[in-house]
Amino acid sequence: MPTSLRRILRDIALGVVMGVSMGVFFCLIALGIFLFRGNRPFDANHVSVARTLSIYLMAGALGGLVVGLTLPLTRWMPGAALVAFLAAFVVWFCVGWSLSPQEPLISILHTSAVLGAAFGLPIGVGFWIQNRLYQRTGKWY
Repeated sequence: MPTSLRRILRDIALGVVMGVSMGVFFCLIALGIFLFRGNRPFDANHVSVARTLSIYLMAGALGGLVVGLTLPLTRWMPGAALVAFLAAFVVWFCVGWSLSPQEPLISILHTSAVLGAAFGLPIGVGFWIQNRLYQRTGKWY
């Protein structure tokens, strides 16, 4: 197997594992809310606990897949911002569609793009800057 293909598969696997890990983290938060507050917060948003948990895991896996596929772009600041935007867009789209499946798709896409830009772009640039500092100093600030 060529080295480049091996690297791509490794990046995809790492991205999906990290995305699912983030999904599990949010599932633990949702389970904590369920344990302390019951079904009330979920009923208020017209979702079930099971649907919330499955969306968190699915959104994490898909976001991680996007990151794994686009990871080579993170060598440059605009690429890092784009990768984080795309991952945030996927996550917000999954959450938005889960909460409002009857909403027009264009509305969910627009909201996901706005939230993806608001959250993803600064996170991508921040991680790019942090990675550059780490490469130069060996310290993670």
